[in-house]
Amino acid sequence: MEKITRGMRNNNPFNIRKSKSRWIGKIKGTDKEFETFDSLEHGYRAGLILLANYYTKYHLHTIFDIITRFAPSTENKTYVYIDWLCRRTGFQCDETLTLRELLVAVAPFIAQYESDCILPYSVVKQIIYNVNKEYE
Repeated sequence: MEKITRGMRNNNPFNIRKSKSRWIGKIKGTDKEFETFDSLEHGYRAGLILLANYYTKYHLHTIFDIITRFAPSTENKTYVYIDWLCRRTGFQCDETLTLRELLVAVAPFIAQYESDCILPYSVVKQIIYNVNKEYE
């Protein structure tokens, strides 16, 4: 029997830690450390918004900068994570990304690494479209 990852159980494919953020679709859940969402789409949306905030508010524009904040070495094998992402995406760890590259090309692999979540591109595209509308 295939084991369901914590992120997938929580509909939180990016494994976002609990916070006071008022994410759309956030529910109480039983996990003491990580957010729980009412749907995978809402959890994915929250992950994209978090990454977009890293990019726009904190000016983190490389895989290295994003992942060292998103998955600090106090909790993760950060350099293994960065190497894995670079091999999958074809970007260098210090290459400046556009926001679109981050959300379209890198974020799906972050969700895969974090929780084994692989969504069809059409679903990811629709979630990104909805997030972009909110930022207009």
